[in-house]
Amino acid sequence: MELAPLDFEKPIFELQRRLQDLKDHSDEHEVDLDSAVEAIEAKIRETRREIYGNLTAWQRVQIAR
Repeated sequence: MELAPLDFEKPIFELQRRLQDLKDHSDEHEVDLDSAVEAIEAKIRETRREIYGNLTAWQRVQIAR
C-alpha cells in the first residue's frame, strides 16, 4: 500500500517520481544519464533537508501519524 504524501512532502515525491522516470528512460533506451540522476538525487537530499528541517508543530504531528 502506497502512502499519499502530505502537502509539504509533495516536492520530494515529485522529484522521486522524476528520478524514477529518468532511470526508466535510461534503462529502456540504454542512455547514460548518470549526471542527471546524480543532480536529481542531490536536489532530493537538499529538498528533504529544507522541508524536514523547518517543520511546524502541526507538520510534525502529521508525520508522527
